[in-house]
Amino acid sequence: MKFKIPLPRTPCYFSNFTKADSSAFLKALPQESHLKIPHEMLKFHVDGGVCRGPLRVERFGIISNIICYFGQLPTVSDSPIQDVVVTSKICPESDSLFWTRQFPSSPIMQSQWYYDEKEQLAVDSFSFMGIPNFARFGLKLVPINTPHFETTGFQGFQHLSSKLWILGMPLPSFLEMKADGLSMPHEDGKGWRVEVLVEHAIFGKIVSYSGDVRLCS
Repeated sequence: MKFKIPLPRTPCYFSNFTKADSSAFLKALPQESHLKIPHEMLKFHVDGGVCRGPLRVERFGIISNIICYFGQLPTVSDSPIQDVVVTSKICPESDSLFWTRQFPSSPIMQSQWYYDEKEQLAVDSFSFMGIPNFARFGLKLVPINTPHFETTGFQGFQHLSSKLWILGMPLPSFLEMKADGLSMPHEDGKGWRVEVLVEHAIFGKIVSYSGDVRLCS
């Protein structure tokens, strides 16, 4: 399946992206790094797409298992290496992206990405038990050079948790859960390395997943 990107109705920084003028990803990432993210990777985060790949999932003990169970976080199947499908799609009624992350034997993780102008943060908002925006992670995007930057000129980025809201209420730092990670593009720009660690201020590491995903064409 190929993704066709229609021309935008109004001019924007990237003339071939439909949501570049309002994208949470582009607003959160420093403008000087926009052209250093590989085109296909940028398109996935702005206009949507599908990627998949084998990711290694790890949990960290009994408390970790309990939190993951009730929080619908990835489970560890018979094999720690899992074929994961990630989909991003523009929400037609807003300037946000709807994300799904499908881990085998786990509930589908669904969230919505948007930009919070007041907080100056990208927000990854999760629903829970039918409650929309139950948990909202405020994220800073920090560009980082790839190991092959000198030959490709490509950058990746870290997403660093800056704030967490539960049911609209900000949590104090000693109760926060963080979901930090990085996305590092491959040399051909058609896939990237993913590393994510979810940890709690009190209970420590909860779950991590890492591996390489490739865009589906």
